Amino acid sequence: MPDKSTLLKTFNIQLFAFLDEVISIFPENTELAIARKSFETIKRANPTIIIKVWLTYIYGPYKEVIDSGDITFIYEKDYSKDLQMVANSGEVLRIIDTLREPIRSMSDVSKGHTMKYIQLLSKLSLMYSQS
Repeated sequence: MPDKSTLLKTFNIQLFAFLDEVISIFPENTELAIARKSFETIKRANPTIIIKVWLTYIYGPYKEVIDSGDITFIYEKDYSKDLQMVANSGEVLRIIDTLREPIRSMSDVSKGHTMKYIQLLSKLSLMYSQS
């Protein structure tokens, strides 16, 4: 199994590749670029926080849905209660909301790619927590 450092680096590379792909599909949506910048700021302040939050608030509670490949939960789920205990939950919710609408309006092929990213990020977060 790769070490924690490698898993964290891979997670962050894949997260930003995912964000870049969404931005490339919706280049006119300036909020997506702002969301990406917010993730960069969060990562710089605490490099491990995103992967830990991913596992705790995304993959942990929604493992079955994510593993099954059901992408609809991403844009239909209300995350406000899930994130009540997260520092800066308002900012996190804003970032989630910025991503939800574009994902909802993607083609089926792009939704499939998005789900693959979400599954990969989820598996990486789990591996990170277990190493």
